[in-house]
Amino acid sequence: MPPEEEDTDDENTAWKRSNQQVLSTIISSLSAELLPVVSGCLTARAAWEKLSTELSTASESWIMELTSRFHSIKKGSKSLDKYITEFRHLLAEIVDAGEFITDRTVKFVFLRGLGPKFFSFRTGITTRSGNLSFDDLLASLRAEVSLDNFESNDEAPAPAIAPMANQVRMIHPH
Repeated sequence: MPPEEEDTDDENTAWKRSNQQVLSTIISSLSAELLPVVSGCLTARAAWEKLSTELSTASESWIMELTSRFHSIKKGSKSLDKYITEFRHLLAEIVDAGEFITDRTVKFVFLRGLGPKFFSFRTGITTRSGNLSFDDLLASLRAEVSLDNFESNDEAPAPAIAPMANQVRMIHPH
């Protein structure tokens, strides 16, 4: 905040100099895309507040984009390993952004994305009693694919997938 009117000219000059230094530092650290956000700001505080508002909005829109991609992910013609890798990567991005996803939602979205080729597997999993972890679901799916030879491809299998609990935070329904 600028000094009060009764303050001396020296204090006012010192404040203006400090404000300009901080404002200059803020502006020099911005990307070209963010410069218009602080255009016209006369104080470092005003610039900081505008940036805070802009970046929180951008973060919200990024989370919405990730969530949309997550809920629409499909295996399609990808190999099962590629689908699992993409699914986990997207899930990790969402969780890294601070969002929580229930284990039930993770399983639901994953199974829905498998497509009609896996209808009987999906039905078996969704009608099964007991709580199946996502990692157990993946193990069951891999066993099913191996047994029934659903897919044939020349790709090397994806590396072993670490347990979900070690990679992402989820809310577990009680």
